[in-house]
Amino acid sequence: MLLGHYYPLDSYLHRLDARAKLAPVMGVMVLGLLTTSALFYLTVLAALVGGLLLSRVKPGIIGRNFQPILILVAITFAYHLIFSGRDSRPIFDILGLPVQRTG
Repeated sequence: MLLGHYYPLDSYLHRLDARAKLAPVMGVMVLGLLTTSALFYLTVLAALVGGLLLSRVKPGIIGRNFQPILILVAITFAYHLIFSGRDSRPIFDILGLPVQRTG
C-alpha cells in the first residue's frame, strides 16, 4: 500500500464522505502556510494521531508508508542545515561543508 491510497476498513473515518475529509485537510494546509505557531503544529499533530487511531489502520502499515517521507525529511533537514544562513558564522564542518549558526 502506498501512502494516501485507500485501505478498506470499516471505521467512522472510512465511512465519511470524501468532501468531509477534504475540507479540513485543505484548511490545515492553508493555515500551515500562514502560521509559525508551535501550538498550531502540535494541535495538528495530535489531530493526525487521533485520526490514525480512529481509522484503525495497523501501526505497521502506517510506519512502512512513512519511511519514504522520513527519508525526504532527513535530506531536507541536512540541506537546510548546511546551505541556509550563509551570512552567519559557521559552527562546525560536515565533510568540508560549514554548518551555519542560522541554518
